[in-house]
Amino acid sequence: MALAKIRNRGTAVSSVILLCVAGFFSFQACGPVPYVSVSTSAELNYQLLNGATKIYLEPGAPDQEPAEGHFYEVDNTNPINRTTSLMIHGGDAPHTVLIPKHDNLPIFTIESAGTVNFAGVKFHTTTEEGRAILTTNSADITLEIQECWVTESVLEFRGPGDYRIQNTYLHPRGQVDSPLIVENPNARVVYFGGDITNGRTYAPVDTDDFYHHVWLKEGRLKIFSVTVEAALGTADFRIDAASPVGPHVIADVRSEGSNGQGTHPPRILTVPSTSEAVDVLLVSNAGGWQNAASANGPGSMIDYNAAGTVWALGNHARWGATSIVTGSAQAGATVVAVGNFIEGGNILPVTGATEIFAQNIGRFVGQTPKHQFINPGLYLGSYPSVPAFPDVPIPPMILRPDLQSTNVVDGMINVKDAPYGAVGNGSVDGRTGADDTTALQDALDYSCSEPWATGAVVYIPAGTYRITSALQYNTDAQLPCSHASGGWIVGAGRDSTVIVRDFDDPGSVFETDGMQSVTFQDLTFRTAPYDPLDPTPIDVPNVRIDTIPTVDPDPPRSASQQDVFMNVGFDGGKFGLGLGLFSTAQDSNMAFLQTEFQHADVGFGVGSSGNAVGNVVYSSDFHDNQVAMGHTFGTVATSQCKDQYNVPKYCDAGTWTTYGVTTSSAEVDMRLHGSTASSTWLFRGFNTTSSKIITPWNTGTYFPIVFDRSALQATGTPSGQYAIQFHAGGGPILLHSYMIPVSVKLATPQSEASNYAISLHSVHANPPNPGTWSSDVATEAGHRSQVDELP
Repeated sequence: MALAKIRNRGTAVSSVILLCVAGFFSFQACGPVPYVSVSTSAELNYQLLNGATKIYLEPGAPDQEPAEGHFYEVDNTNPINRTTSLMIHGGDAPHTVLIPKHDNLPIFTIESAGTVNFAGVKFHTTTEEGRAILTTNSADITLEIQECWVTESVLEFRGPGDYRIQNTYLHPRGQVDSPLIVENPNARVVYFGGDITNGRTYAPVDTDDFYHHVWLKEGRLKIFSVTVEAALGTADFRIDAASPVGPHVIADVRSEGSNGQGTHPPRILTVPSTSEAVDVLLVSNAGGWQNAASANGPGSMIDYNAAGTVWALGNHARWGATSIVTGSAQAGATVVAVGNFIEGGNILPVTGATEIFAQNIGRFVGQTPKHQFINPGLYLGSYPSVPAFPDVPIPPMILRPDLQSTNVVDGMINVKDAPYGAVGNGSVDGRTGADDTTALQDALDYSCSEPWATGAVVYIPAGTYRITSALQYNTDAQLPCSHASGGWIVGAGRDSTVIVRDFDDPGSVFETDGMQSVTFQDLTFRTAPYDPLDPTPIDVPNVRIDTIPTVDPDPPRSASQQDVFMNVGFDGGKFGLGLGLFSTAQDSNMAFLQTEFQHADVGFGVGSSGNAVGNVVYSSDFHDNQVAMGHTFGTVATSQCKDQYNVPKYCDAGTWTTYGVTTSSAEVDMRLHGSTASSTWLFRGFNTTSSKIITPWNTGTYFPIVFDRSALQATGTPSGQYAIQFHAGGGPILLHSYMIPVSVKLATPQSEASNYAISLHSVHANPPNPGTWSSDVATEAGHRSQVDELP
């Protein structure tokens, strides 16, 4: 048996953690609570039957028999029926697989419970349309699913309660109609982060009524920052009914439709014919539908056939959607479309609805100018009444319990144990202390000696670990150590576990040539701080998620996807985090939760030529950076957009979304050079006191940028300059936000771009006319710019 499977073994109960459940999505200190660590199906079923509340499943090889303990066969004749809470956590989803003992039953049926939390596991049923989780409860429950995989399986929620899905990968492979089905009027579902795709495995489609990534029959659905691909039916999401507790929300979803494989026109949402007032808010969604035309017509963002209100704000469907809303709406329906960008100008061919639209831009191929307002001169104030845009709170997030002190779970490598022997006695600047490079790298590489090369499950106790070369964790098969997808690399806390690169030899702390479904938790990566006054400042990323440069001018392209950084610090470097700076490989669907970016030129630097998409920064802090977030172009000299082998760095494009982010002490919050043609920008709860908020590069790229529930308080903006300045198409949209004091400049050197500045239910306090949006915005004569406001 492998070393990783025998370390720390002894009693079944281990890993005392000083935490307890304190409510939805949060844990707080309350006293010792043990994990029960299991490695076989028999142990798991015994603990479930006997009321264990915290169960840890040891990961292992995905091709082992259940008796080996890596496929866990759940005795699914026993439903979850308890008053206490339950956690079932694995090291990582790819190598901790839950399957049903009885094929005709769901893996888990939940009849009653407190909070049930799954993390780091994979659900895999063995029959067509098999259920991974079925809830049949009559009283409210809380179900949390984080950093999991659900393959060829259905999550079906028939009971009331709060359902939270976070950074989870649904892969139905065409074997199920919908991997997520909701059918209770009091089911409240939040899906945040992650990806849903059928991949390249397509089932024959005999009907278009049932194949959707999410099908809400009853209840409320709120989706944030999810990417979807390979749709098989009429739309990515289907919503059949009105919600009794507020509008449905779809925000920051990037759709690739059917990826050119299907016959249906691509759409993000369909609402079938109903007399119910189905209200839906769609903000900052994007369709990358290069193959939008089909036998059934061109694509649209929304197909609406109900009697409620649809708000479409800042959506981007340049590739493929010639319309925002189509359908046959019922009596009483209203469609509000503001600040959207589509392919063409037939924006609302929906029938039966009151239509309110302003500041939408179309792309008219073969015309000059190409990008222009669909209805120039039309403003929101021209309508007698406009339904108020809903104010939806920022969704909560789930955090895994942290591992305190020296406590670990069975099967987890401790870097201080033999044969690794890390010391962790380095100084703050890494100039003194033991060199722990080899110890840490060997611990990360331990599973490479296994025949199946699983992801590493490593614990780094409290300490400062001095290294002298970058640590690597890769999935590329051409490299000496190639991990499979997955891994859990966890410290004792962001301020307690620090990996520091010797400041006298400044360089990267961590780099990867592709990694997938890896969780980093409770640690800090530190390298030399960026000093603009230093004649030779540090010029490499602190952490680099990318293709590592080699002597090969066309190095391997390994995707990085579904990775999570939770309570992690990025301290120092040219970039605190460099994402996709060297390649066009996929760097997508990553989440940065409760992270801290400091002492860098660019705290969060993005490139990847359009493939760094679907990445989310949540509840995080940026301080003491020159630029908080930005594309590398404009902060790196042109000559530096090539690596040491003269291979170009892709110093533009890529997008990201922030939720609950604070920035301070930056010259610029966001420096934007390029945007993918099928992405948008959404900043919810964005709070800043930096000098400038946005300074984009001169580009014809279209930027629909929404600030929602944000506090923009730029301080120290240089005289004669603007806190928000646009040299691109589109513009800023403020929703339920305030600006005190902030000035905006719309200027479009590019000949084919059009600009807007839109304020919706927001507060302005700029002299000389406090409260007047138009006084905050300056435009250049001769450019196509419009300023609009809805009080």
